[in-house]
Amino acid sequence: MTVICTSRLQLVPLSHDELSALVNAQGQLPRLGDTLWDPQLVDAAVARAMRGKLAMMERLPSELHPWLTYWRAVLCEGRRAVGLLGFKGPPAVDGSVEIGYGVAPSSRLQGFATEAAEALIGWAFSDSRCQAVTALGVRRQNLASQRVLEKLGMRRVCEDSDSCDWRIERPSEQCSTRHPCCNG
Repeated sequence: MTVICTSRLQLVPLSHDELSALVNAQGQLPRLGDTLWDPQLVDAAVARAMRGKLAMMERLPSELHPWLTYWRAVLCEGRRAVGLLGFKGPPAVDGSVEIGYGVAPSSRLQGFATEAAEALIGWAFSDSRCQAVTALGVRRQNLASQRVLEKLGMRRVCEDSDSCDWRIERPSEQCSTRHPCCNG
């Protein structure tokens, strides 16, 4: 299993069974392994997206599952899931992938979304097929998400009166750092 570590977080892709458990929890989020879940992390919209991800995982080969599933962002200290993020599929023909992310309301404004998205984008760029990461249709009123995208070095590539599309190209060099939360 792939685990991505940052200074404060571990990112772990959810298995098909874990996604199913979260979808079927109906507001009573289960404890998955050693992870506690914030009950506000999976609302109706997230559960609907999870059902779509489950359907794709059932149709496509297991080696693509990390590109299809949600990754849980878990605090290294305390083992509490503070966010979910992931891609909407493997790299397209043009080498792009679309990222999405969310953080539980009780864990916002602490930099977790930026930290987690930066690590997941690094993981994506470690695959030679991935040439760009996008965030499409980001609502203009979603200032918090726009700040995250700016911190990630993404740039606006298209906008209308309601939303903006963002993009970051694959960097020429990759940095690899091992963080303490993975060493245990």
